[in-house]
Amino acid sequence: MPRTRRFVPHVLALVLVGGWLSIFGGADDPKADPELVTLTATPDRSALEADIAATIVVRVGLAADARPQDATIGVNLGLLLDTSGSMAGDPIEQARAAVHALVEELRPIDRLTIVTFDSRAQLVQPMTLIDDADLDDLHDRIDAIEARGTTDMAAGLGTLLQQLHANPTVGDLDRIVLVSDGVPNDPSTIPSQVESARMAGFAITTLGVGLEYDELLLGTVARDSGGKFHHVEHGESLGETVIAELVGAQRQIAGNVRLDLSTGPGVTLRRIVGHSPPNLGMASGGHSYTIVLAELAEGEAQEVFVEVDVAPAKAGTTLELLDAIVSFDDRAAGSGRLERRGFVAMPVSRDREVLAMRSTDVELGAVGARAAAATIDAIALSRQGDIDAADVLLNENEIALKYSLANNAEDVTKAPTLMRQNDQIGRQIGQMREELRNYRAVPQPKAGGEPSGAGGSEQWYRVTKEANAASIEMLQAHK
Repeated sequence: MPRTRRFVPHVLALVLVGGWLSIFGGADDPKADPELVTLTATPDRSALEADIAATIVVRVGLAADARPQDATIGVNLGLLLDTSGSMAGDPIEQARAAVHALVEELRPIDRLTIVTFDSRAQLVQPMTLIDDADLDDLHDRIDAIEARGTTDMAAGLGTLLQQLHANPTVGDLDRIVLVSDGVPNDPSTIPSQVESARMAGFAITTLGVGLEYDELLLGTVARDSGGKFHHVEHGESLGETVIAELVGAQRQIAGNVRLDLSTGPGVTLRRIVGHSPPNLGMASGGHSYTIVLAELAEGEAQEVFVEVDVAPAKAGTTLELLDAIVSFDDRAAGSGRLERRGFVAMPVSRDREVLAMRSTDVELGAVGARAAAATIDAIALSRQGDIDAADVLLNENEIALKYSLANNAEDVTKAPTLMRQNDQIGRQIGQMREELRNYRAVPQPKAGGEPSGAGGSEQWYRVTKEANAASIEMLQAHK
């Protein structure tokens, strides 16, 4: 199999890393940018072929260094807990135990609000500074939480947001953790509530418990607010997951993270893998787009793969491909709203040797991200009853992964983590296709209904819950 030469991105593509901007002006002595966040932008090749239209992939990477030892930040935590009838028994006992454990992990400088929701919302704990809280009374109220009624998630989220908006904090990290095991009665208002939370700086981390929750909704809530999504099949691990989210918040470097992309002349955005619809450029002109990214704790990194369509150009010219601007709230030094800028330009050439230079890690990362996004889309199709389309989508991406792994087999030592991740998602897709065949053989509920509990159906729901969570994690962050 012919091999292509690898290239060094900083030699043949212009990448600017760093830059800053604070919009909190007016202070006599503004705090300096701690320079803990870096941005890179790397294309999948060294040059464009002359007189040929092409689709280029650019990897936009964001990484956070360790916080200073003396840096502390209070966490303003809003806990939204599903207490509908499906939580009766062990689930509600495990949920109460998780909340008790969470309270014990909070520091005096942290704040806590607790809202439960079933057929209605209930404010269990108004926003309180832990140093001022009556913890014995709080634990008694947690013990009194019961499971009953239906699942009015929108009412619960609305009550929590009303409490948080009425008691704004300064300097604290704002976080919502939503725990649910079911499908909401009416999800129609939830997107606008999520946008309200995001605009106020509240990322929403969602925890889906068991097998019957709406993973597509909870995944979207987390993605659109800059939070994270977790699948928790067993209730005993709920407390560990909630506490891990709290610890991550206490170590946060960048919050309320946004990525703004814009293209140069003759270049349009096709899609941002896992974050925007396919054929973005064809639908809207596609020269600029903004997405919300997940928060960054110390030591974390995120990668976004951007596909751009490039019109034919003459040899000897240099095309301005992409501007990438990331803005975020500095959580380490309190220096306000900061900015990082990256820029990619690319020469146009007829030199076959130069055109053969490719970036193995960008190509592997992109194919893995596409497969993760396709997994989520296939689950959505299956929930809508379009099993054939789901199978076709999974098959296409399974083939693409196998081809990529085979084509880059000689470079395994150069990108071992990516090769391993792509192999894992390939096996995950293979398992999904196998369970999809079993799923076809079991009578199914109508679209949007609950799992039937029959063997093939139950296993399909288990596999898709795990695959959805793994795919979202892969698209959001690489630690």
